[in-house]
Amino acid sequence: MVPIYGPRRNYMKENMLIFALKHNLKGSYYLLIEDGLPADKVCVVSPEGDQIFMEESVFASDPIEFTPEKFSALPLTQQQKYLQIMQEKEQREKLEFADRQKRQEVINRTKQNISTFEEEYHTSATAPKRSRVSPQKSRKKAEKHLGARRIEWQGEYLTFYKHKIDPLPPSGIMVITVGDDKFRMTKSEFEKTFNDVVMSPQYRQLGHLQFKELPLRIQVFKI
Repeated sequence: MVPIYGPRRNYMKENMLIFALKHNLKGSYYLLIEDGLPADKVCVVSPEGDQIFMEESVFASDPIEFTPEKFSALPLTQQQKYLQIMQEKEQREKLEFADRQKRQEVINRTKQNISTFEEEYHTSATAPKRSRVSPQKSRKKAEKHLGARRIEWQGEYLTFYKHKIDPLPPSGIMVITVGDDKFRMTKSEFEKTFNDVVMSPQYRQLGHLQFKELPLRIQVFKI
């Protein structure tokens, strides 16, 4: 059968294109929805208003184009079902088109971001080198700017002292030296990482808690 679908159409307009197949035995017309399906089948709307799949061989060889006037002479249930299917098909196409547009916009933005990044990287790579401040100096400057307090202590074992930590603000810094290792964290980091210490009866009542061995979670604060 010849293909019947071209550009998108609004099937509610007067110039809508409708194709039908004439049944060889019954002589009635079945409105064509899709052709070229596997195993020589076609999808049609029957005169009773049902969407069904039928063998292509039971129809005349080519679809017949129906004018709106000829379409209006068909059974009402057949007309309504056909228009419903066409409206749903058009709505799906609109949604698919909108989805493709959104995906293309994301791709375009990604390409633009990559282009901007490459341009900025090229500019920074060719710009005169400025003196680099060490991370440690930057951190100390930031701590001073934020008004953070800093306390230090050392010992043979990792020990947290309640009376030292409690007076610190959340951004306050504690530096703990254990043997050859040194660890640095803020009070808020301590409370988040070692919440079990803060909530333990020993820390609350005795004011300190000691680890005989370094816990793995302290390693992220090693300096």
